Amino acid sequence: MAGLTCLSLENCCWLRKLPNSIGKLRSLLKLNISKTRIKELPDSIGDLKMLEKMNLGNTEIRGLPNSIGGIESLLDLNLACSKMIALPVPIGYLKRLKSLNMRFSKLRELPNSIGDLKSLEELDLGSTQIRELPNSIGGLESLLHLSLYRTKITVLPTSIEYLKRLNLLCMGCTQIMVLPKSISRLESLHSLFLEQTMITEVLASIGCLQMLEHLNIRVIKIREIPKAIGMLENLGRLACDGSRNMDMTLPPKLWKLDISCDDPQSLTLPPQLLTLYLSCDDPRSLTLPPQLSRLHLSCNDLGSLRRLPLGLHVLKLIGIKSPIAQPLPSKLRYLSTFILYQWDSREIVIEQLESLNYLSVYDCKLLEILDLSSLGRLKELYIERCPQLVEIRDLGEKESLKVLEIETCSSIERLPKLSKLYELDFLCVEDCRSLQCLPDLPKSTESSPEPSLRLSHCESLQGAVPNGWDHDIHACPLLGEYGDGIVAGCLFC
Repeated sequence: MAGLTCLSLENCCWLRKLPNSIGKLRSLLKLNISKTRIKELPDSIGDLKMLEKMNLGNTEIRGLPNSIGGIESLLDLNLACSKMIALPVPIGYLKRLKSLNMRFSKLRELPNSIGDLKSLEELDLGSTQIRELPNSIGGLESLLHLSLYRTKITVLPTSIEYLKRLNLLCMGCTQIMVLPKSISRLESLHSLFLEQTMITEVLASIGCLQMLEHLNIRVIKIREIPKAIGMLENLGRLACDGSRNMDMTLPPKLWKLDISCDDPQSLTLPPQLLTLYLSCDDPRSLTLPPQLSRLHLSCNDLGSLRRLPLGLHVLKLIGIKSPIAQPLPSKLRYLSTFILYQWDSREIVIEQLESLNYLSVYDCKLLEILDLSSLGRLKELYIERCPQLVEIRDLGEKESLKVLEIETCSSIERLPKLSKLYELDFLCVEDCRSLQCLPDLPKSTESSPEPSLRLSHCESLQGAVPNGWDHDIHACPLLGEYGDGIVAGCLFC
C-alpha cells in the first residue's frame, strides 16, 4: 500500500473515521472521502506530503487539523456541502493551492491567513454562512474566480482592488448595498454578476472595465442604468432591468441581451445582436436585428410585433395573451426550435416551418387543438400541462418524429394512429387520465431497432402492449399484468 497514489472511499456511507495509519501512504496523490460520515481527519493527514487533490465534500467534517498546513503539494481542496464552520490558520501554508471550494458548506468566517495563498486561482464561497471577507483577501495575487453567490456578505473590502488577475466576480443574491469604486481597478475582469443584490447605484466608473465581456445587473434596485455601459467595448453579454432608463447606447460588440422593460421604444438594438431575451408589455415599437438567431419573448400582445427576422433558429414565446388571427409565424425557413409557454389560445396552428426539429408546448391552460400541419422534419415533440387539449392534428403523419412526450394533458381521450412513425425511438405518456387506448405503433425497424415506451398514471388506458417495444409501465391499472409497475422487455428483468 505504500505505493498507492489514489484512494477513493466515495459513497462509503457508513465510514465514520480514517485511521491514523493513513499518514503512511506517502505516495498518495489523490484522496476522496466524499459522501461519507467522517467527522474529522487524523493529525497524520499532514504526513501526505505528495497529496495534490483532496475531496472532503458532502462529509460531516466541521474543522481541519492544524497539520493540514503540512500538505505543501496540495493543489485542489474540495469542502463543498460539508459541515465545515471555519478554516484553521495553517491553511495559509498551502502555498501551491490553486482551488478551494467551500460551496454549500457551513463556513462562517475566513482566517486572515487566507491572503497567504499566493497560488490560489479559484475561491468558491457560494451559499455559505460567511458575513464578511478579511482585508487580507487582497493578497490573493493569482486569483481568477471569486464566487460570493448567496452569502450574507454586505460589504466588500477595499483591498479587492488588488486582485489584478481576477476575471470572474460573482456577487449575485447577496446583501451587498454598495459597489466600491475600487472595483473599477480590476483591469482583468471578464465577468461581473450583481443580480438580485441590494445595490442602488452602478457607478459610471464601471466603464473603466474595458476587458468586461459579461455583465448581469438584473433585478437590483438601481435608479438608472449608467450610460457608461455603452463604453464597454468588449461587452458581449448583458442582462439588465431597463424599466428605469434605456436612454443609452448599447456596447458595440453586444451579441446577447437579456432585458425587461415597460416600453422598448427607446431601445435600439445593435445590428450584430444574435440572442435576445426580452420581457415587455407591448413590443410594437421594437425593430429586431436581421441577424438575430435566438429570441425568447415574453409579452402580452404578439400581434403588434413587426416581422420576425427570417434567420431565426430558436424562438420561445411566453405568456402571450392576445388572440392570433392567423397561423403562427411562418416562412421562418431556418427555425429549428420552437417553444410555446403559457399561451392563452384555444387553437394553435403551426405550418410552413420547414426546418423545425424541436417543438415544445407547455402550460397552455386553454389549448384544445394543436395543429401540426406541414411540419415535415419534426423530430422531437413535447406537450405538457395542457389540461384542455383534446386533439393533436396531423400527428400521425410526422414520419421523421423520434421523440414524443405527452404529460399532464388530462382531457385527451385518444391519440391518432402512429404506425407511420418508423423513426420513433421514444414514446412517453404520463398523467393523461382520460386517455382510453394505446394508438397503433410502428414495428421496430433498422433505424429504430429497440424503441422505448413509457406509460405512467394513465388510469383509463386499455389495450395491448405492442411487441418489439421495451416498456416501463406504472399506475395504469387497466393494462392488466403491466399495470402495476412491471417493467417488460427490460434487460435486467
